[in-house]
Amino acid sequence: MIYSCYKWEIDALIEGDELRTLDMRDVLAEQAMSLRYTLNSEKVNMKKVLNKQKEERQIRERYQKDSDTRNISIGNREKAMQAIEYFKNRG
Repeated sequence: MIYSCYKWEIDALIEGDELRTLDMRDVLAEQAMSLRYTLNSEKVNMKKVLNKQKEERQIRERYQKDSDTRNISIGNREKAMQAIEYFKNRG
């Protein structure tokens, strides 16, 4: 099967591949620093290497359905809803 691509598509594919390689190198560098800390520390603090609870909480908050209203106080939420209604009725 032969695929044909425009030059900009090939450039985008190559750029994406290079960015993926850079991300992989970044992960390897983080692992190397974690290993260096673990091997050279007298008493290893696991939270310095990986704080799993914090990262899980951040991921859950990032994909929470009501993410736009979770940090808004009740007073600010009411003001925001009034502003939304105002602009809906305006146009």
